[in-house]
Amino acid sequence: MKNTADYFTRIILAAILIVFATKASSDYNKGDKFRCKSQLAVRVFQKPHHLSEMKPQEFTLTITQNSIKFYSKAHLSSTNMKVHYLVNSSLAAYNEYSNFSLDMGKFHYADAYSFGAALITGTCKKL
Repeated sequence: MKNTADYFTRIILAAILIVFATKASSDYNKGDKFRCKSQLAVRVFQKPHHLSEMKPQEFTLTITQNSIKFYSKAHLSSTNMKVHYLVNSSLAAYNEYSNFSLDMGKFHYADAYSFGAALITGTCKKL
């Protein structure tokens, strides 16, 4: 009988820990704002086939009803993207030439135009 009680006590404690751990996670929601900073930012131009590192990129972004809006004086200035999905701590968005993903505080951004492309990766913190 004691082993059965210990077993159920462990199950209940495990369930409580799982519930609180899940509630403590930082889900992304509409209206959330983030401050982001690049760890790597590169650009390639079609002519003269030149790859160059961009200066560090810093920007903020806001999740709105169906899109994300970037605010910056750098590469992502005044960019809007349609939200593809927003689940827990994961976000994906896109527009005609670009893709952006944010997952557990790490972001990836890529764009491609007829004259070149850019890739930026880094981290974001919820404000």
